[in-house]
Amino acid sequence: LEVIKTFGGSKFKDSQVGTLKLYSMSNAYMLMYRKIKKEKELFKIEANEVPESLMKTIEKEAKFKEQEEERRRILAKMMTITIYYKDTNKNIVVDKTSNLETVKEKVMKDLEVVEKPENC
Repeated sequence: LEVIKTFGGSKFKDSQVGTLKLYSMSNAYMLMYRKIKKEKELFKIEANEVPESLMKTIEKEAKFKEQEEERRRILAKMMTITIYYKDTNKNIVVDKTSNLETVKEKVMKDLEVVEKPENC
């Protein structure tokens, strides 16, 4: 009876609405976990047993992943600032650890400013 209550079936529930008897609306899905012993489940594959084309693909993916990680590290050290000068505005990427003087020089170079403005 408890299984039918939980997972449904052709039996009617005790409750009634007017003269209509209701069916259970539960389903029969169940989640199961299994404990695995690593020593028993894993086995070692020697490098010479793996096809060369697969090894090249694995190496290429590892190199790509390493390059992406390096790119992320570099981007994490950078910031974009927007400079409004006269009638123009420009986004300039600078290192977060740069001092103000270095940033000013980069801005002047990128905006092609020859003379240092008075309020700079």
